[in-house]
Amino acid sequence: MRELLALLLIILLVAISALNVLAADKLCSNIEAQLLHAEANALKSRWPEAEAAFTLALETWLNAEIYSHVFIRHPEIDSCTELFYDLQEAILSQSGPEIKALFGKLLYRIEGIAQMEKLKLGNVF
Repeated sequence: MRELLALLLIILLVAISALNVLAADKLCSNIEAQLLHAEANALKSRWPEAEAAFTLALETWLNAEIYSHVFIRHPEIDSCTELFYDLQEAILSQSGPEIKALFGKLLYRIEGIAQMEKLKLGNVF
């Protein structure tokens, strides 16, 4: 009986892990698409469009708090949130030179979150 319960627990953990990978991929993909749209507009000095796309990305990130605060490491959350607000400041002030670098940093962090959630030997040990 104990063996059966242990097996069911392992199956449940694997299923939750798989759902977590899917959720992280979906969240990060949505945010990345919104950020890439914002970046394309910012680089063309289309500031209202850049701000609108960026705001969507930020709202997506902030609305995922229930998920992210359970499944994502807090230093990663803090780092991404800080970069979001740094980028928001740059977009609102229309400071062109640093925009590309800030988008790059934030996209790198978001992609890193998606990669950390995938089952790989390096993520386990």
